[in-house]
Amino acid sequence: MNLYLVGFMASGKSTLGRYLSEYSGRSFRDLDRIIELEARMSIREIFERENETGFREREADALENLAGHDGFIVATGGGVIELPRNREVLRGGFTVFIDWSWEILEPWLGTVSKHSRPLLEQDDAAVRDLFFRRRPLYREVADRCETIEEMSAEGLSKTLSDLCEGIHEALLAAEREALE
Repeated sequence: MNLYLVGFMASGKSTLGRYLSEYSGRSFRDLDRIIELEARMSIREIFERENETGFREREADALENLAGHDGFIVATGGGVIELPRNREVLRGGFTVFIDWSWEILEPWLGTVSKHSRPLLEQDDAAVRDLFFRRRPLYREVADRCETIEEMSAEGLSKTLSDLCEGIHEALLAAEREALE
């Protein structure tokens, strides 16, 4: 069973995925990096040449390819849930939604590089609308929701080790249940 991490742009899916990989001994895959390697272009270049529709098709193909394997931890892109076919693939694994409130995520987004996230170049209202449009879709596919309730100079409301432990235990339980 693959573990898929979903959530809005810059919510920490790749960082958490790498930590989960170390914690669990499972292989980590970053969907955006796979797309870039296969396309031999950056995400920005794909958006410029093929627009968002072209990128989403590449994303869906890469996700379906990963779903044909077992035991990966996969950090998805923030918009992976846009296509119904992707939501169906995500339901076939164990999906964890990294959920931030808008009030906590918004200031963080201002510190994130927009180079690899072309959709962040929209005005603030459009990014906010995108967040609230996607949020129910993340919840729809999630087997588990990890809510980040605060972020301060001291760090997140949950430590990475706490997140890894809880997610890993839930994944093992889901795998046991699938075997029964």
